[in-house]
Amino acid sequence: MKTIALKKAGRGKLFATLLILLFLCIVCVPFFSKRNTLARVSADVGDVMTIQRYDVDMRVQTDRKVVVKETIVMTANKSGSEFTRSLPMEGNRYMDASALCVGENAEFFVNDDGDYLNIVCKLATPRGVTRTYEIGYTMETPRGEEENGMQIDVVGFGWTVPLHNVTVTMHFPDSATIEKAMIARYGQDEIRKTFDYEHFSDDGKTLTLKAERLDTYYNAEFDERVAEGIYVRFTLADGVLKSFASTQIFPEGSWRIWVIGGVALVLTVLLVVLFGKKREIITTVNITAPDNMDPMKMGKLLDGNVDNEDVTSMIYYFAYKGYLS
Repeated sequence: MKTIALKKAGRGKLFATLLILLFLCIVCVPFFSKRNTLARVSADVGDVMTIQRYDVDMRVQTDRKVVVKETIVMTANKSGSEFTRSLPMEGNRYMDASALCVGENAEFFVNDDGDYLNIVCKLATPRGVTRTYEIGYTMETPRGEEENGMQIDVVGFGWTVPLHNVTVTMHFPDSATIEKAMIARYGQDEIRKTFDYEHFSDDGKTLTLKAERLDTYYNAEFDERVAEGIYVRFTLADGVLKSFASTQIFPEGSWRIWVIGGVALVLTVLLVVLFGKKREIITTVNITAPDNMDPMKMGKLLDGNVDNEDVTSMIYYFAYKGYLS
């Protein structure tokens, strides 16, 4: 009975522990989700295409989501080239990804390979033909170090060919303060060259940046030549942007997770109280044979017969008494 009681208590504690771990996973995952330190974007074009023009239009929303539209004009240097726009999944989230691929039998599809969200324009392009691609998506970058602002890589650092005639237009929900707007190399915080055109509207809500060319350089981390990128860090007045906690840790609808977690915690406490408490240990009853008894007499008393087993047991009995060695 002692063993049974301990097994029941052990099962209860194990179940309670599993529920506690489940609760912690549900509630704490948003706090420890992977954060990227520098967002990257790339296009799988190699040297088979030339980027003639690259326009980026970004609209920053108060919920810290960024609605992005990219217009990319490319000339094929090799026939049969298909265009793939790759967006990094290192802590970023994307919604409403789409593409406009103009051409006969043109279509696009989106796939997630775990590292990148790939927007593929399935359209064979003859050599020397110039096409225009329009890529759209909503991006959410969970970076909370800027309390009233954000840092965004408006032109990422993963392109494998130079980018020509780059134009960046950023729209802010209110008057913004531009802390930094830089042309840089991945992982390096120095200016490589100044913008050919830089304009900030009088109302502080629109920033326009232009660069005639973003050159490629050898990056040891990628072990390939990649193009320079552009990043912008800005701040807004208090209260314009929703807090990092409200958009990342407690997003809309997160109350369901907290309710489920709370119910799991209550059930865990109940199980600990019901099954995890110490139970009274029942002492095992010890039984000893009466005096002047031997196996044959015990066999006779138990079932009224003296069986062969009873007789055989006398050998051990005689050995115990010292009559046999």
